[in-house]
Amino acid sequence: MRLIRPFVLISIAAFLALGVALAESDSDMAPASTYRVRGVVVSKADGRFLAKARVLLTDVKNPRNVRWVLTSEDGTFEFSGLAAGKYSLQGAKTGFLTTAYEQHAQFSTAIVTGAGLDTEHLTLRLSPAAVLAGKVLDETGEPVRRGNVALFQRLEEQGVERIREYRVDSTNDLGAYEFAPLAPGTYFLRVTAAPWYALHPMNQADATTAMNQDRAFDVAYPATYYGDTSDPDRAAPIALRDGDRVEADIHLTPVPALHLLFHGLDSGTQGFPMLRPSGLGNEIEAEPVSGQTRMVSPGTWEISGIPAGKYNVVVPGGKPGEAPEIREINLVNDAQELELNTSAHVQLSTVHIVSMHVIGQKALPSGLFLFFRSQTGTNRGLVPVSSKGDAAMAEVSPGAYEILAGAPLKAYSVVSIEAGSRDIPGHKINLPPGGVELSLTLVEGTARVEGVVENKGKPAAGAMVVLVPEDPEGNQDRIRRDQSDLDGTFVLNLVVPGKYTAVAIDQGWDLDWSAPGVLAAYLGHGQPVEVKALRAGPLPLPTPLELQAK
Repeated sequence: MRLIRPFVLISIAAFLALGVALAESDSDMAPASTYRVRGVVVSKADGRFLAKARVLLTDVKNPRNVRWVLTSEDGTFEFSGLAAGKYSLQGAKTGFLTTAYEQHAQFSTAIVTGAGLDTEHLTLRLSPAAVLAGKVLDETGEPVRRGNVALFQRLEEQGVERIREYRVDSTNDLGAYEFAPLAPGTYFLRVTAAPWYALHPMNQADATTAMNQDRAFDVAYPATYYGDTSDPDRAAPIALRDGDRVEADIHLTPVPALHLLFHGLDSGTQGFPMLRPSGLGNEIEAEPVSGQTRMVSPGTWEISGIPAGKYNVVVPGGKPGEAPEIREINLVNDAQELELNTSAHVQLSTVHIVSMHVIGQKALPSGLFLFFRSQTGTNRGLVPVSSKGDAAMAEVSPGAYEILAGAPLKAYSVVSIEAGSRDIPGHKINLPPGGVELSLTLVEGTARVEGVVENKGKPAAGAMVVLVPEDPEGNQDRIRRDQSDLDGTFVLNLVVPGKYTAVAIDQGWDLDWSAPGVLAAYLGHGQPVEVKALRAGPLPLPTPLELQAK
């Protein structure tokens, strides 16, 4: 079962306030019956009983129906007078993450009350919160104040590994930062800061200023990752487990600062070009790099105090209300000049969608849009599609992209791309520099696959259920997962029409399930599934999935 709410920690104060409101809703619970949910709350790290933990029981069909209790001194809890049904069981305590029953990432096992199901011997394990802290130090070992520390998290979404900016913090007077509470996982750190003593002449053509200015002070700190490297590909990962406290210090080293000129901004443009670091994940909203900016003349801006490196330059729109443009640049030379009204500094691609149709539909849905997602997870804008099926997007960085589609209240998927004389199955394309014309074929992807997992004829709870497409390596984002509930049932939502194999794996949550070679070992004992376009209603599997050992 997917969790209804995100995997977050609720403060004890918020929980107490929530508890008052939830207690008032007790009278709305389902009619009393003979079923009970009983168990004990323990720490996932060491198994100790947790007293005064708050436990919530939520009716899956009607989330407004909620009950809560506090555990006793021996960690036990009980809900009685329950009707037959399906419930989400969740617990929280100060110093621990809010955790659902048998939770794995965003999945958990629902408690199902009914004849023949044991709901009175449950163990709810809460994960102790992890902490990541440290100091940012300069080249002399002194603390760096007001440094911007960005925390990135490695995630696997729909079979595709991505790195996303998760949180940001600023260093205090001791150069210290702290991120808490954190869930177990793999993280990265990046620091951007400016030397306190740095001085940057704002006009390189001014010989007097350049002579009087000691260039030893005209320096900057490059964006630095944990592992003390400015290369994002060499950033050291930080693995956090339940309850870990990891100290991670980062040391900054100054480099000569660059002075740049940006030409070509329209004279009526509101705003100025900004530079954001480029490297890990989707960083379109990252904090701008520290530097000094001034307008030299209408349409021309000078930026000084910038270290060499790769950046996203944010170019403001030329008209009121016009969205800014994002371009990738590599800054290597001092006094470098860049044109903002051309793509001379980067060979970009312009995409024209010349036709589009949805299988089984005569007309395109209203509000249809596309967006392009790169391998780093960067979404390149929403592109509206006209009623005739055409769309355009300019100044896209060349490279590999997934083309994703959507519309209000409906999900669509690209199943094939026609590029010139090439017919490309799937939704991925490698965009070359220059212009490219594409024709897209879509399907409405709203199918829901339902089933039950069994182990030797009995319902198997807590299994990882994976729906694997026919070509998993080329369609990783079409992989769907769920976790079987106490009665062995599962639901796989938003399944794109196509051919699949469904498998159920016992304790498979630590497998690299996004790797096709790992899943291949289980496909021979899985169940074939074909989801046809325009299917109405759920698709039940004809026979139970047999649980496979990891």
